[in-house]
Amino acid sequence: MPMIVQIENNVTDLIDVEIEAAIESAATMTISSFDFAAELERMCLIPKLSILLTGSEEIRRLNQQFRRINEVTDVLSFSALPMVEGRLAGPVQVWDLEVIGNSKFLNLGDIVICPEQAASQASEHNHSLPEEMLFLLVHGILHLLGYDHEDGFAAERMFILQEEMMRKLDFSRFRSGFVSIIGRPNVGKSTLLNRLIGTKVSIISPKPQTTQKMIRGVYTDNEAQIIFLDTPGVHQPTSRLGQYMLQAAEQAFMESDLICLMIEAGFKPFIDRIERNILDKAVEMNKPVIIVINKTDTAKKENLLPLIALYNQEYGFTSFIPISAKYGDGVSLLIQEIKQKLPISQPYYDESDYTDQTERMLAAELIREALFNRLYEELPYGIAVMIEEYNEIFDSAGDRTRITISAAVFTEKESHKRIILGKGGNMIKNIGIKARQELELMADCPVDLYLFVKVRADWRNKPHHLQELDFDSKQFS
Repeated sequence: MPMIVQIENNVTDLIDVEIEAAIESAATMTISSFDFAAELERMCLIPKLSILLTGSEEIRRLNQQFRRINEVTDVLSFSALPMVEGRLAGPVQVWDLEVIGNSKFLNLGDIVICPEQAASQASEHNHSLPEEMLFLLVHGILHLLGYDHEDGFAAERMFILQEEMMRKLDFSRFRSGFVSIIGRPNVGKSTLLNRLIGTKVSIISPKPQTTQKMIRGVYTDNEAQIIFLDTPGVHQPTSRLGQYMLQAAEQAFMESDLICLMIEAGFKPFIDRIERNILDKAVEMNKPVIIVINKTDTAKKENLLPLIALYNQEYGFTSFIPISAKYGDGVSLLIQEIKQKLPISQPYYDESDYTDQTERMLAAELIREALFNRLYEELPYGIAVMIEEYNEIFDSAGDRTRITISAAVFTEKESHKRIILGKGGNMIKNIGIKARQELELMADCPVDLYLFVKVRADWRNKPHHLQELDFDSKQFS
């Protein structure tokens, strides 16, 4: 399709003729991909687009003049036509046309891009200036054609189309990275992870310090892959196991591209030592932070504002997402906020993967969850589960028909063993029934489960017992 793209370049030190040519080609290709372009061709109209490449102060002035926002921005769009999501919202008027000889030109509007801002964003997201310029161009053209991202559904349509356009230009904006969910014990980290992934990958109980190891949960859609790291609650360790748990949280912190600090909506407007240590380390390591305010379903909304104001005043954070991990409120907004802060990258995992936990590892965790939930107040912290046998049976078609699991439940004292067994073995029997139900949901086949309670005195402080239970004490020594 014939098209006129006029580029006025006021920043030749950043944008050379090669980038200008790429911008012109990308603009033509992007607009030509819409049915709207074919409609103009049938009407014998040649679309014309004006692009201004300018400095920070000029785009700030334009932003203030037309949007009443006195800030430098990356791209502005000024449409000359009434457009709604790629379609003309009304007939083309005579005054919209420019006639030169036998040709009729239809002015689509103007796009203003700030290459200085583009260069900064390219550096931040670890890709090239030409890639960022083309992304901003596509973003600007979509606004020009009536797309917007003011509400969730419109934003989703715009961002999906934006990614499709970038793929056509051989530039993917797919984002991928590691996100640590960090906070004090029992703040709801595992509940949030399971909600984000859409299936149980981390066990939950009302008892603090339920999570003992770092667990990865993988969220993938057509825009991004987010590897969530669910960490043990940050606490003062009193055993070698506690030290391992704290070091697992620190390792997750080091691996992360982004920190989600989880606090409760019911917290008083006060930053305690645990949260302050996490935030100070994030600032020191230059890691972006989202403050995730959980349990909004049980807190008064007016309590949130003083909490947000305090974190903003002390640390200058602007990303606050109130959620209810239990009911899912605010979780989709959290995912969108995370996506914006992740680097441009190819996915680390296959799109069908949702955790790095094997079935055998998940089985041990589900049994431990049943122990926690059944015993709760009576249960001591000195308890662990080890899968001793995990035997699968398959039919002639290769479908799994049954699993037999033998698991050892370790505790530190004979008195604790008696609590777990219960009178006449009823307690361990009920625990086994609940665990088996969860295991069958996970495995999608019948499960035979055998539990054996064993005493391992002071196992939480003995490296060989920790290693036996897959707490790699050498790695965290």
